[in-house]
This record gives sequence, structure tokens and C-alpha cells, in this order.
Amino acid sequence: MPIKIESLKTERFTMKFFRFGSASQKKFIIIPGTSLKSVMGFADSVSESYKIFAQDYEVFLFDIREQLPGNYRIQDLAQDLAESLDSLNIKESYILGVSMGGMIAQCLAVSRPDLARKIVLGSTASRIKPESVKFFDYLLTLAHEENINNLTLAFSEKIYTPEFFSKYRDAILDANKNVNDLELERFMILAQAVKNFDIYDELDKIKSQVLVIGAGRDKIFGADYSQETANKIGCDLYIYENYGHAVYDEAPDYKERIMKFFQE
Repeated sequence: MPIKIESLKTERFTMKFFRFGSASQKKFIIIPGTSLKSVMGFADSVSESYKIFAQDYEVFLFDIREQLPGNYRIQDLAQDLAESLDSLNIKESYILGVSMGGMIAQCLAVSRPDLARKIVLGSTASRIKPESVKFFDYLLTLAHEENINNLTLAFSEKIYTPEFFSKYRDAILDANKNVNDLELERFMILAQAVKNFDIYDELDKIKSQVLVIGAGRDKIFGADYSQETANKIGCDLYIYENYGHAVYDEAPDYKERIMKFFQE
């Protein structure tokens, strides 16, 4: 049965989300990274990918708020998510944040420790270094030029390993076709927010249990980003040496590793 897309409204915004799994007291929140298309269109594939959690957790994935304001920060996105969790009366959840989602998870852990029992930070950073700023500047240039084909190629080739991208190239490009003006504007706002992100000096405020997972071939946020974040938090770190940024999609044991951490 297809996953139903739901919508919640607060005094400040409207946000879409979907859920699957058991009606358990244990809530698992997936916070995805930046994308050209809304993750709501991939609800069925996400539920299939994370099906090992369905028996013991109620799994939620939230979209970015509708009508995203300009000059929005990662901290603002975290506040939106906190209000969404509050509206659903979710506390002490288990959280996976990947890429930009990992940045949101860090902000959430700092500002609202009551919302996170355990957190996995995947392929992410606590602050952005000059080489990564250059890449996001390049993506923003392509987006401003409305060069969707080259934007999709540049983004995808950095995210996936060459082997994976070569195998699934047509499907990846097809999933990102027909980007409309609102989607392109949203991508630019999010890319700018990532480029300006820095929460490094606040990481010692995090009280939740944290596992950082990085990738040795990550071309966006290299393993050194993961090492830096784990060292500052004082938490466990695991590096997939032979995978790239999208190790969360490529490594066959990624979900099992998360499950093991949650159950420890």
C-alpha cells in the first residue's frame, strides 16, 4: 500500500510529512539532505529502504516547510522541525540526519535536547571549509543560470561513487527532471544555508548519545569533517573508507549499523 503524505500546520508554517511502521512509543525521525525535488515523492522507496525499523519504531520523514523564506538558516529549519515534533507530541526520539539533515540534527540537539534520545549524524559537517564553499557556489551559479542538467550532473557526481552513479545514472537523472521554479528557488535557499553553516563551537552542549558516520570517498564533506565533529562532541565515529557522500544509500549494512546503535 502506498505511503500516505500528511500535512501539519502550526501558527508559522505548513509542512508535509509521511510515516510508516508500528504505532510504537519509539519514534525514529529521518532528516534528509538537500535535494532538487521534494523527498515526499520518494515515500514508498524510503519506507522500503528503512523497513527493518518498521516493527519496533514509528518512522517519520518531514519535508522542508512550504513557502520557504529567503535567507533561511539551518537553525531556522531546526526550529521548524522542533515545532513539528511538538505538534505531534514527539519527545526523546531516535534521529538520523544525513548531509544537511545532519546539520539540522545538530542544531536540534543543541537547542531542544528533550527531542533527541539518540542521534546518528551521517555524511555531514559542523562547519563549512573553503573547498566546500566553492562547490556550493558552483551549484548556486548553475541554479541561477537555470542550467538544471549540469546542476543535476554536478550534484550527483559528487554525491555518489562513480560505480554507483554509472549503474543508476538514468534513474538518478530521471528523478530530478522537470524541476520547477519553486523547487529551484528552494534549492538555492537551502544551498546558501548549508554554505553559511557553523555550529562547531556549540557542539559541547549536545547531551544526547551520538554516532557520527562518515565516508572516506566523500567529495562534499570528507572524512575529516566527520572526524572533527565526533572529536568535538566526544562521541563514537565510524568511517566507510570505500564509499562516498551517499554511503547511506550505497552501503548494504548502513541501516543495520544505525539499528544496532539505537538498540545499545
